[in-house]
Amino acid sequence: MRVLLFFIFLICVFNVNAQSPINVDLAGQSYTDLNGTIVDNYEDIDISNCSSIQFSVDYAFSLPWEGSSNMESSDECPNPCNGDPENQSAGCSPCWDFMWMQFSISGIIVNEELIGEPGTTDNEQMNTYSSPIFCTNGEELADIFITNQNWAMDETNTFSSVIIMCWEGTPDIITNDPICGSDNLDLDGNVGDPSVVTDFLWTNDGTGQIDDDESEVTFATTPEDGENYTLTTTDENG
Repeated sequence: MRVLLFFIFLICVFNVNAQSPINVDLAGQSYTDLNGTIVDNYEDIDISNCSSIQFSVDYAFSLPWEGSSNMESSDECPNPCNGDPENQSAGCSPCWDFMWMQFSISGIIVNEELIGEPGTTDNEQMNTYSSPIFCTNGEELADIFITNQNWAMDETNTFSSVIIMCWEGTPDIITNDPICGSDNLDLDGNVGDPSVVTDFLWTNDGTGQIDDDESEVTFATTPEDGENYTLTTTDENG
């Protein structure tokens, strides 16, 4: 008897408990007097073991933001600057200073943070930016793009500790398939970090009887040929 197995995972509520860091670039980069724009791309970061993720970046600027002879936000440029890092107007050069962090899952931008927008304050001279927590919903790759711009010898943009926090709640099914005769079908819902999983739920679309459908490890009696078994995990972020 052959039994077809597959899994789905439902993830993503916001609680910081057990998680593992994916260290993308701990050292980071520092840029002085760029006289233009530079982009650091971190692409195809493996998040296949993660049921939820959170992006974070430490950043610092050599000068405060408010007042003359400091870092210039887009509204402080003497000529109008539209404040669009992707399509800057002429008034942004040589004036506008910024750091733009973008975060994507499977090529879709899910979050971004722009420092240097109108009203940027001295509280943003040095800090850590942490994104919301996102469900991965089975997606396996993430990207981070960090764009910097400055225009003076005493202006330095620095970032470091580029990290993705990973809740390892994505399941792999381990089983004794194929089975013969009246053998039970073992169902082992292996996850990277069981401590982050709040609920396991086994379901099937046939006549097999799951012994404990809310247990990480269980078995099914009288499974039928071609039957599908699904494991849904929910991590501590809901």
